[in-house]
Amino acid sequence: MGIFLTVSVIRVMGSALGGEIHCTRMSAIQGDVQAMDDSGRRVDTKSSSVAELTLKETLCLNFTESSSSQLHAIEFVRMEQHFPVLAAYKFAIPQMSSSCICDCAGAEQYCSVETHRYK
Repeated sequence: MGIFLTVSVIRVMGSALGGEIHCTRMSAIQGDVQAMDDSGRRVDTKSSSVAELTLKETLCLNFTESSSSQLHAIEFVRMEQHFPVLAAYKFAIPQMSSSCICDCAGAEQYCSVETHRYK
């Protein structure tokens, strides 16, 4: 089974906007992960954004770096299922065995679960 998610990404720089973008009112959770070397200098930075999109919604993210600003619009265009589920699956229940240690009158002995149960 394969489910394919089609997302349209539009990158807009400055005033080069060809058509209007209608952003859905939502906020994305954004964060940065920074890697440091042994001397404490930053060697790598990775940014991540998380948002919950439903069909036909558009998320707009504005990235500002130095003096330039970039607007990224991510639109959830469609989702397709190319291979339907045709079969049923049975999952086995694992066979388990257990044993317990009984401490009766100071002596330890092994007993089965059938003979020693909490009531």
